[in-house]
Amino acid sequence: MSFKKKFIFTLILMTLFFAMIEGVAFVGVKIVGTAAEQRNVYHPLRFQAQKANHYIRPDWVALRTNEDGYIITPDTPTNPDITIVLTGSSSARSQQPFTGADKTVAALLQKHLSDELGISVSVVNTATAGHQAFREFMTLYEYFEHYEHKADMVLSLNGLYSIHNFSKNLGRYINDEGIYPIYDTTILHEIHGIFDGTFAAMNTVFGKFLMNSNLNIAKFINKIIVDSKDEKEKAYKKGLEKDIPENFAENSDVDALYQKLLRRETAIYDMMETLSSSHGASYSFVLLPARYSWSNLPDEMANKRFPRFEHFRQKFYKDILAETQAYPVYNFANIFDGLTIENSPYTDRQITHYNDIGTAYLVEELAKILKPDLQRIARQKTEQ
Repeated sequence: MSFKKKFIFTLILMTLFFAMIEGVAFVGVKIVGTAAEQRNVYHPLRFQAQKANHYIRPDWVALRTNEDGYIITPDTPTNPDITIVLTGSSSARSQQPFTGADKTVAALLQKHLSDELGISVSVVNTATAGHQAFREFMTLYEYFEHYEHKADMVLSLNGLYSIHNFSKNLGRYINDEGIYPIYDTTILHEIHGIFDGTFAAMNTVFGKFLMNSNLNIAKFINKIIVDSKDEKEKAYKKGLEKDIPENFAENSDVDALYQKLLRRETAIYDMMETLSSSHGASYSFVLLPARYSWSNLPDEMANKRFPRFEHFRQKFYKDILAETQAYPVYNFANIFDGLTIENSPYTDRQITHYNDIGTAYLVEELAKILKPDLQRIARQKTEQ
């Protein structure tokens, strides 16, 4: 057999073999489903950002980003009387698969304030899942300094992610696993070019090519990797709850770490206020509620997961309120206490994500505290 015929024969065999593998993977994907695609990209300022002009998840196609990577707020006026920049993490962005673009915190707040004040209000939704204070600040810096956008008010809705990250990593620190609790491990992964939970974690050109190729074999392998990682993480968290000493909260080393976290966070919020005021915008900071601060939490769920998170959340909120006096800080930890179990404001069993009931209630409470300042700003702009 000539070389040409051997080559063609080998090529046909390889094609058939790949087709067979792809066919098996296709069946596997149909049976087990696919993992969430890599939808965040590396960003030189924020480390991790949402893809521009893209949906935030394949199953959340209603929530799309604009050219700056911010979630689009529907019916935003072209020349608004007042512009509010919303910063925060997933709780502020809205984190649930059934959220329509018109039911995010930003969209509901924009409509509510426009109707209440009788003026056109725009709410720019820069909130991004996983953002703690530093990335909030860098997002705001990019908004004002890089894009040179304008705003009349900056509203930070957070307080949860930094303390959640701290408490989540605390067990690893106590168990001497080299994890420093005040660091954001997501940032460290992004710096090193590692994308956790995806096939691209191989960190190779070929691996990333496969993820972008839409091949079923890549989807199938990715799903197996993610499922394995999720199961290990679940088992790890259960082990952490068992291994952490009961008196960890009184540990002097843990308290020293916590004090560093507190100093860092208050310094960053102070910088956010300074940055806002330097661009003519007022600044307000709202500490968001978590499931375990809800007085109507069912007994069977109380203290079942992350008890150290709730302990440090309470302490963190109290200390933040004491340390930040130069600008408005509001503690919304207990705003859902008037809601019953039948009208639960939370999504499924999640700690910090709100459903449509919770989001609408949160927006009503936000409007109450923001209206006086917005009315003042509107008067000043009219008089100019």
